[in-house]
Amino acid sequence: MPDIDDAVIKKIMPHSTEAEESVIGGMLIDPASINVVSEIILDGSLFYNRSYGSLYDAMLALNKEGRAVDIVTLQDRLKEMNVPENVSSLDYIRDLVVSVPTAANVKHYANIVAEKATLRELIKVTEEISKDCYQGNEGITELLEETEKKVFKIVQRRNMGEITPINDVVMDSLMQIEKASKIDGEVTGLASGFIDLDRRTAGFQPGNLVLIAARPAMGKTSFVLSLAKNVVIRNQKPLVMFSLEMSKTELANRLLSMDSHVDSQKFKTGDLNEADWESLVESGGKLSESPLILDDTSTTIGEIRSKCRKLKLEKDIQLVIIDYLQLMNGNGKSDSRQQEISEISRALKLMAKELQIPVIALSQLSRQVESRPDHRPMLSDLRESGAIEQDA
Repeated sequence: MPDIDDAVIKKIMPHSTEAEESVIGGMLIDPASINVVSEIILDGSLFYNRSYGSLYDAMLALNKEGRAVDIVTLQDRLKEMNVPENVSSLDYIRDLVVSVPTAANVKHYANIVAEKATLRELIKVTEEISKDCYQGNEGITELLEETEKKVFKIVQRRNMGEITPINDVVMDSLMQIEKASKIDGEVTGLASGFIDLDRRTAGFQPGNLVLIAARPAMGKTSFVLSLAKNVVIRNQKPLVMFSLEMSKTELANRLLSMDSHVDSQKFKTGDLNEADWESLVESGGKLSESPLILDDTSTTIGEIRSKCRKLKLEKDIQLVIIDYLQLMNGNGKSDSRQQEISEISRALKLMAKELQIPVIALSQLSRQVESRPDHRPMLSDLRESGAIEQDA
């Protein structure tokens, strides 16, 4: 068999003419299948053959209007759309129907069409990235972030539609309300394990950025470690904690001390009795089997976002904890530290929304809180940025 020239291969984008024909023909044979197919193929732009794409869009429009979808109505709609005669002719449409023996496998063919469209989009993205790499107009960090963003967008698109009608949103809301009404208790989100807190918040809700702020040495890290322990051990929900201040070993020691009730000071001296060792071994077993992920290497919002996207796909993490906000670095393009913190805060909010999980970020308060007689904190005390209070 002769070798196929690489240049020819590059020009032939991934597609399946047979699958595209079978989708169009199957929908004409069984118009009821249009609703099934439309959940997989959003619109005609996913067809490699533009003529088939025009036919598909015309059928979707007829179905949406509640009109019958057959050869005659389809031809009329195609003429209204000013589609070329060679595509809108009865013979052309009839040949598509004849070429498909049954509509039974139309969902399978629709998946093939969607997969080929994804491959073409991926090729387009990689070509754009390759061009940017050759031009060298952007830094490596920006290129990597843009690459990941584009590829992740394609991954997400495989699982959901981009546009959601209000009726679907309302139905989803009603289903969530119904689900909440059936839950025994007041917690509808991710429970923290702190009864009073869960009663006030109904749990941490997907898509929310939650801020826990206090002055240094007030117990912020201890609180979120206790919260993390409750989530991963009691509820067995996977989460990732990014520590920009303490090492993973320090965090693990504090978790062991917290769960075993053994003074962490004894870890340094090694002055442990038999009861201490038994408690530590038991706690170590529980923590080792828990779905807790610790990270002490990431410092930029880009690194954290990249790892969270990966962990959401691979581990289905349900919570992200960051200790703490003011130690994070942005993209290096901000004019001031205040602007940089604002950009980081906004990026965390967008990440929570994108991944549909709660993100908890610890934050420092300014010294202003100490100048008040009652030391009562206010939102304006959030250090280095007023934008944090808007995003959280």
